[in-house]
Amino acid sequence: TSAAQLLGSLAAPLLVAGLGLSPALVVGGGVMVAGSLLTAPGLHTVSVRTDEERRRLAPLVDRLRGIGLLGDAPRATLERLARSARVQPVAVGEVVFAEGDPSGDLYVVTSGEFEVRTEAQGVVNRLVADDWFGEIGLLRRIPRTATVVCCAAAAAVADGEPGPAAELLAIDGTVFVDAVTA
Repeated sequence: TSAAQLLGSLAAPLLVAGLGLSPALVVGGGVMVAGSLLTAPGLHTVSVRTDEERRRLAPLVDRLRGIGLLGDAPRATLERLARSARVQPVAVGEVVFAEGDPSGDLYVVTSGEFEVRTEAQGVVNRLVADDWFGEIGLLRRIPRTATVVCCAAAAAVADGEPGPAAELLAIDGTVFVDAVTA
């Protein structure tokens, strides 16, 4: 990094002046090889952890890529958003947030149905899987412009058993704003 470059730019003239060019190159090369060998195990561990996290996040990253709001975002940005995301079960009738509330998270519907309501207009939109909401308040840094309410849980499974509760993916608002404005 910068510290290593600074150290090298200070040490190189001293080595050349003290040892001559050829011995200074051998010493410099030896330090590079030794440094690489000493840091290799740690770098390998970091690499393995990073690969494991990428595999774990891949389904969520693919889902986020399919959402219109985020479809053109670089993979690294989608991975950052996926790391900040959390699953939020929602009961029918539950208010996710109310008009005028402070803005906090971006939401993606993973199952169920949600109504978007305003005091002035009533129901203005109905949201289903892969729809998103909450971005207006985050991007404009204003309170929520509507109320979002869960109006239906996930459909029943094939054998007649009730499906899971409605579910949202909540993405940290600060991470979202940083990602889209970067």
